[in-house]
Amino acid sequence: MSYFNTIKSNQSKPSVVNHEKGKSFSLTPELELATLLTTSTEIKSNYYESKDERIERLKNLLETNKDKKGFIEFAGKATIYSRKVVGLKTISHISTALLTQYTPNQSWAKPFYSQVINYIPDLSETIGAYKHFFREGDKIGALPKAMKVSFAEYLAKTNYHLASKWQMSNKTISLIDLVNLLHIKNETWVDELMKTGSLKPAETKEVLLSKEVAKAKLEGKTESEINEIKNKVYADLNAENKMGYYAMITGLVQVSSGTDEQIDLICRNIENKEAIKKSLIHPLQLTLAYNQVMMKGDYKGAMKLMIALSNAIELCYDIPEIVENATKDSGKTCIMLDISGSMSGKFSKIASLVSAVLLKFGNTDIIRYDTEVDEPRINPRDTVFSIASQIDMARGGTQIHKAFEYIKNRYYDKIVILTDQQDFGSDSDQGNIEFKNWTKLNNPNANVYSVDVSGYGNSVFNNNSPKVHTYTAFDKTVVGHLINAKPIDLVAVINEVIKFD
Repeated sequence: MSYFNTIKSNQSKPSVVNHEKGKSFSLTPELELATLLTTSTEIKSNYYESKDERIERLKNLLETNKDKKGFIEFAGKATIYSRKVVGLKTISHISTALLTQYTPNQSWAKPFYSQVINYIPDLSETIGAYKHFFREGDKIGALPKAMKVSFAEYLAKTNYHLASKWQMSNKTISLIDLVNLLHIKNETWVDELMKTGSLKPAETKEVLLSKEVAKAKLEGKTESEINEIKNKVYADLNAENKMGYYAMITGLVQVSSGTDEQIDLICRNIENKEAIKKSLIHPLQLTLAYNQVMMKGDYKGAMKLMIALSNAIELCYDIPEIVENATKDSGKTCIMLDISGSMSGKFSKIASLVSAVLLKFGNTDIIRYDTEVDEPRINPRDTVFSIASQIDMARGGTQIHKAFEYIKNRYYDKIVILTDQQDFGSDSDQGNIEFKNWTKLNNPNANVYSVDVSGYGNSVFNNNSPKVHTYTAFDKTVVGHLINAKPIDLVAVINEVIKFD
């Protein structure tokens, strides 16, 4: 019997059972962690996994692999990526809190805690998560040194306006609590806060609206007149670019009845590339704003606002830069869109949105599959929103081999599959085997880009294959990787983007 020169494991065979009881491939711990952190847009129950189960899986991933060389450092990078690139909040707070167990004496700990913060509430939410996982009772206790130093440096650099905006007086961990916990001193706003217990209210939309409404009521204005005043406040703030980007797009219904000059200014603000980037706004949030304007907005301004939002989503995906830098011939693409029942909700919406953006680049076919296959006819000159709404669907079971059977006689350079990675298939009809069979018949050099929407931790494809590359759909940079057909996966992307130098 051989103990050291052992038989190679068969990496081409599925090794786990997925949620649909089909056979699937496990992911490396790094890839499972990366997909989990970049798909957890909301910490609530998904189709196959409760929020508590997802958090427990994250905890187990960290604990099980804590001694694997480089894993915890990668976990720190993936957490930053999830917050600063994908724009996810709660999951990054949870992951940061859980990582406090493993960061003492790590050379990269301080840069990690410095980079993972994007705005003041990140401090309080992360500390709140730390208290939830590691403290009992009301007291937070001592914070890990690297976290405390980095968080203190961030808060000390905060200006009066931002401190005033995020006083969080009604929260368990308020701004005053942060000042005390982090020992912030000798700042003008800190002295005022500690002496009076509050700062002068920042001129947020809520404060300005409250002032104008109170004034209108004193003057005896009618409800209709007060609503007109509210709409004017929204329109003026948006036109003057005095609102945060998210607040601006969520108030577009109110401003759609504004003057032509106001609407034109607001449209320019919506299409402000730097504001889009700084806000970390997600394409799904732009989609929601688009639908609200379409259904409830005043027709006069709604059409202009909808066009601006459509342009904004292309900026959100960095489409102009991708077009400029794309190779002249990126080859012919087939999109396989999973429309099974478990894709319902945010999964189908993000998958349809990514598909719509890819279709606009041309030289691309799209098929949808569950237990059947269809091929929708799409005009790529339509807006992203229009295309996405035409292909968005969630219905039956999942059999990816039907999709490959459908294209068995077609040539493609790459296949992009948007799926939650759950499939009924057996060994013989899993995606990995079907992809190999298809390549033998059509193009042995083709690559498959597996775009995960769920982060459940398994795949219908063998990620050890050099022809398989895994990404997640909620990552706004995914379109650029798919268009340029980079032969890397999400782990490589994270290591490339996030540095602790």
